[in-house]
Formats: sequence, C-alpha cells, structure tokens
Amino acid sequence: MDFFNQHVLPPTREHLELLRYLLMLASLIELPFLGVVMGSASVSLFLALRDKDEANRTYALVAHDLMRMAMPSRVAVAVFGILPLPVIWIVYGQWFVRSTVNTMHLVPAGALIIIAGLVLLMRYRGTLRRDGQSSLMSIGVGGAGLACLLVGTYVLYGSVSRFFDPERWFLHYHAVRTLTAWSLIWRYLVFVAASLAMSGAAILFFFFRWPRDEARIEGAEARFVKNLGAGMAIAGSVFFPVFGFFYLVTLSVVAVSGTLYVLLGTAVALFFVIFVYAYRTLLSHAPRFGARVFVLCLVVFTLMIVGDQTALVNATREHTAGLALEAEQRGAEIDAKREAASGGAAVANPVQGEKVFKTVCSTCHRMSERLVGPALQAVLPKYAGNPDALVAFVRKPSKMNADYPPMPVLGLSLGDIKSVAAYLLAQAAPGDSTETGP
Repeated sequence: MDFFNQHVLPPTREHLELLRYLLMLASLIELPFLGVVMGSASVSLFLALRDKDEANRTYALVAHDLMRMAMPSRVAVAVFGILPLPVIWIVYGQWFVRSTVNTMHLVPAGALIIIAGLVLLMRYRGTLRRDGQSSLMSIGVGGAGLACLLVGTYVLYGSVSRFFDPERWFLHYHAVRTLTAWSLIWRYLVFVAASLAMSGAAILFFFFRWPRDEARIEGAEARFVKNLGAGMAIAGSVFFPVFGFFYLVTLSVVAVSGTLYVLLGTAVALFFVIFVYAYRTLLSHAPRFGARVFVLCLVVFTLMIVGDQTALVNATREHTAGLALEAEQRGAEIDAKREAASGGAAVANPVQGEKVFKTVCSTCHRMSERLVGPALQAVLPKYAGNPDALVAFVRKPSKMNADYPPMPVLGLSLGDIKSVAAYLLAQAAPGDSTETGP
C-alpha cells in the first residue's frame, strides 16, 4: 500500500464509481477465462496420464483439443488472461489508498503466479499431439502450470477476501493466517464450482457448436466429449449452491445486503436450469443445449462478479466516504490556490460568457424555456446586483429546488464563470424571481 499512498491521490465519488465498473469489466474478462483454463487443463492432464498408461486414441485426442479450446492462441491468453491482472491491481490500489488493509501486496503476487501458470500451460499445450505420445516432462510442465494457476487464483482471492472485512484491516496477520480464513476458502470453492460448470459448458459449446479449424470429432470420441462436458456442468451446478451457502454464512456482516442475497439466489436458480439442460444432454444420444448452457454460465459468472462488487461496496462504505471527503478537501485547496494566484486577474467578459454559455450551459438551460433546469429569466433577477453570489453558486452548485435535478460541477475556470454570470445578468429581463435555482 505504501506505493499507492505515496503516489496516488484519493479518488472522488465519480472516480470510485468508474473504478467499480472497470473492476467488474476486468473481472468478467479474467475469471471465466481462468475458470475454463483450470477445468480444461485438469481434465487434459488426467487424460494425458491415462493415455500414457493405456495408449487410448480418444484420451490423447481430447487432451489435445481441450487445451486448444481453452487457450486458442498466445494473443487470446494475453488479452483474456494477462492484461486484466494489472488493471485489477491498480483499481484495488486506488480503491484502498489511505486504508489500513494489509493484503494489497498479495494481489500482484497472485497475479504473477497466475501469469507463470499460463506461460507453463501454453508450453504444455504446444507439446500435445492428437495421436498421443506426450512425454512425462511435458505432463510435468502442464502439472506445474496448473498448480501455479490454482495457487495464484487462491492468493488473489485471498487478498481480495480480506477487503470484505474492514474490521480486520488493521490486524497485521501473517499471510498464512489470511489465506486460511473460512470466508476465503468457501469463496474460492464457489469459484471452483462455477469454473467446473463453465468448463463443461465450454466443451459442449466449442466442440459441437463453434466453428473449428480441425476436423470435428465423431463416433465414440464425440460421445465421450459430450458426456464429459455434461458431467462437469452437472457437478459444478450441484456444488455451487452448497459452497455458496457456506460462503454467505462466513461473510462479514457489513458486506451482506438484500441485493447480495438476490444476486446469489438468482445464480443458484440459473444453476438449476443448467443442471436440467446438462442432465438432458447426458441422457441424449447427440450433444444438445451447448449454447444455452454456455450463455447461462456466463450469466452466472456475471452475477457472481456483481455480487462481489456489491459486497465490496457495502463493506467499504465508510472508507470510500472518507476518500471522497479527502478528495473534495484537496480540490477545495487547489481551487483556493488557483483563485489566490489568478482570481484577482479574472475579468468578466460578456462576449466570452456568451460563447461558454452556448457551448456548455445551453444543454440544460434556456432564458425563457424550462429544460433540465429552470427558465433563467425566472431565477436570475434575484442575483441582480450581486454577480458574486451567482459565481459562487455555479462554482459549487447545491440542490435548491426539488422539481429539478442537482446541477453538476462544470469544471469551468473562474474567469469563464464570471464571464457567463456577466452575460446572463445582462440578458435577464427585470422582474421578480419566481423559481429557485439554478
């Protein structure tokens, strides 16, 4: 955290909201991809070992095709598996700047372990052949890559799980203590269950529905892959509600809300639908419902990520309010320095004010017509002879009339605001004020 505390300014409320959506986008790119890679690599390594023992063409073929499906190219691995990781680290670093949370160092550590795992699995992927003959060294490289991926995602999840419990931020626990908390274990198992179902859905979709460069599998291989994908989807959909229940039970009270229950409840309901589709696929002679199961699994991952963000927002409400207050105070200090340096030299120029009004203000205001804000002829007379009051309001607007939305901070220079005020007061017709605002 020292790096961010020294080099990052506290974010504003608008910045925090943007960070939230950026984090959701990065997670939605990263987590389903990692889930599919983990599930596919696990099955591929198992089948490659079975092929070494039995020299079964089906095992070798599926082990090869699974890795081609999960990691189609280096570009795909970089875009979906590597690039979102620094984004996640930077977002969390900005979100928890000035906090006493002590696990931020685990985020980049987990990310580096994940990257190492992806590199090793890409090497393992390159050694596989559809006719088998994989060496034990190749399988060892793949096993090391899978182990790195499992450890890296666990460490990443462990550091993030600590963020949901602000009462323990200040406790300087050892990393082992942090990574053995029950809330982390159940949360990670929820991810594993969703990844298992996602991997099975990806098998049903990409092997049978998605256009493939290689020849499509047929006969016994096709039935084996169909049953494999359906079985993984069924297993994931069965374990998810169980792990999800224990995760909610062990989650910090301040992170829980009705919205979180609704999101996870919806995810459980969707997994019931996935179970039904996967079970019908398992019983059928031909692969079915692959696209539906795949889309539903993506929706479930989306609900999980939104649920995590909801829990994070609930748990960090006091922290983010403090950051926003510090950002506002810092902004006020900057404005005061700016005004002290150039405020006296800022001269009202009605001609410039007309240009600024037509460019910026006319989106919401007209002189004699109500738009987003009130008609200006009705509110400007109260500022007659007191342009400083109008300048002060435009610089730091406040809600004055319940009939209109609050006016945003426009970010104009003091000179532009004085010019706009001079232009408006010159245009306003004499009369009594009938409305409050702007």
